[in-house]
Amino acid sequence: MGLSYETSRAMVLETITGSAELLLRLGNHPGEFRHVVTSPAGTTIEGIYRMEREGIRGALMKTIQETYFRALQIQKNSLE
Repeated sequence: MGLSYETSRAMVLETITGSAELLLRLGNHPGEFRHVVTSPAGTTIEGIYRMEREGIRGALMKTIQETYFRALQIQKNSLE
């Protein structure tokens, strides 16, 4: 998008940090978080909508599950 690596990295890290801090402060469920940070027809909701259409939630859940199963297999193999 025309930003340098350093600028892009800083923006991503600040976004993640700010999101985590806000979630900790508010204490609500992460699923409710988008209602706090989005506006109708805004850029953030468009990004969230796109990720939902592409199946990001299922992909993340599957990734966590497969990583867990792999960790169990590695642990089992190390005990043998």
